[in-house]
Amino acid sequence: MKEENKFDEALRGKVRLVEENYLISEAEESEIWNKVQSKRSRSLQVRFKQIFLWSGALAASLALLLLAYSLFYPSREEKITFSTYSRVVMELNTQQPEDLAWAEKFIAEHCKTAAYICKNPEFTELQEELQLINAEMNDLEIMIANYGVNEFLVQSKIQIENHKSEITFQLIQMLMS
Repeated sequence: MKEENKFDEALRGKVRLVEENYLISEAEESEIWNKVQSKRSRSLQVRFKQIFLWSGALAASLALLLLAYSLFYPSREEKITFSTYSRVVMELNTQQPEDLAWAEKFIAEHCKTAAYICKNPEFTELQEELQLINAEMNDLEIMIANYGVNEFLVQSKIQIENHKSEITFQLIQMLMS
């Protein structure tokens, strides 16, 4: 038993030694926590300052970008311009698109009298294009006769007729000027 008492006594002595050397009193503990809190509050203040500085820098850069954009790219309202284009269209006695044949006769008659205009390269190019369009119209009429009325064929015919009328108008305008 003496040995057990010696062991217990030695253990208690070591525990006391540890308590005296390593354990912190309440006063020291509160002092340590105060130091931790002060360091933490300083780091929070530094973070707040950093966030404030970064947000201020971001706002300033956005303001500069908006200013640069407004200087280099003026508002679109300033670029809007209105113009009117009008042309005098002669009233045609047209019931069918084939009635434009009178315009082709008109062009042929005027070419006999004003040959210098008809020899103009632009005029001859437009005449060649008009001949090609007439050939396309004939082919399209054959296709409509063979395959019947098809939406695609009708749209193509309308586009070709519109183009033919524009070219005819340009030719007559060149003759009249």
